[in-house]
Amino acid sequence: MKTEFFIEDVFQIPDKGCVVVGTVKSGTVYKGMATNINGKQAIVEEIMIFHKTLQMAKTGDYCGLLLKGIEESDISSPMTIYFE
Repeated sequence: MKTEFFIEDVFQIPDKGCVVVGTVKSGTVYKGMATNINGKQAIVEEIMIFHKTLQMAKTGDYCGLLLKGIEESDISSPMTIYFE
């Protein structure tokens, strides 16, 4: 089953990486999952909900994902990304 994440906002944190903020529309996002965004592989390095770092986010959760391997300019919001 594919995990679907709807991106509402995106920003860059210096020395950390790119953070996308949005809602898990279906499935579960786990730390370490990979996705392709505009031909570049992005890895979920952290999942944050209300200033708490978690190992996963499930359907309906509004959260931030710290992604490694991409830049803010690689993402346009709103957009949907998929994890398998």
